[in-house]
Amino acid sequence: MTRGRAGFRIVIVDSIDDCNPSSANAMLKILEEPPAETMFLLVSHRPGGLLPTIRSRCRPVALRPLSDDDVRRVIGDPLGADQAIALAQGRPRRAFEALAMGQSEALTALQGWLRAPGNGPSAVHLAVADLLAADKDGAAYAFGQELLQGWIAAEARNAAAGPAKPRLASAQALWDKATALFADAEEYNLDARQTLITIMDAIKRHAQTHFAPAQ
Repeated sequence: MTRGRAGFRIVIVDSIDDCNPSSANAMLKILEEPPAETMFLLVSHRPGGLLPTIRSRCRPVALRPLSDDDVRRVIGDPLGADQAIALAQGRPRRAFEALAMGQSEALTALQGWLRAPGNGPSAVHLAVADLLAADKDGAAYAFGQELLQGWIAAEARNAAAGPAKPRLASAQALWDKATALFADAEEYNLDARQTLITIMDAIKRHAQTHFAPAQ
């Protein structure tokens, strides 16, 4: 597109991982012969999976989540800052979104349950699922989905650092299951409560199988 004013044009591709072979090759052609005064920012969560020819034409810049202290420096210390920082997971924008949402009983309950998902009766996580699913299109549900996926991702990293291969295999299967269920629920408008219950049941079984019993 023709520029509307002088200066560089910025093209953000978010994410380049979603390109199929045809679109990746089309992007490669543009990168090989870029327009004048144009900068391309290619966001990739799996840079190892990109075409080597695309990687060779880019300058990698690794981005990492901020520490909780750094997020607090960005947002200050308003009411609800502690929960917002916990929900942000190193992303200041998400912290501001959490502040705009306000305190959430459902997310507080989910965070508490995730501290020891293998303990306690099933009624606890059923109640959490009820609270989150009550507003499927709201911010709390989206944050709840991130918390569940974040817990699984952290568990997979912890399992990979240890000697127990069955635990890692279970965590990987749990990630695939949760990712597929959330995707199907969004695409086909499936019941949010049942989706949450299925995933939380699977997390609880994983914890009961692979975590040491609470003393």
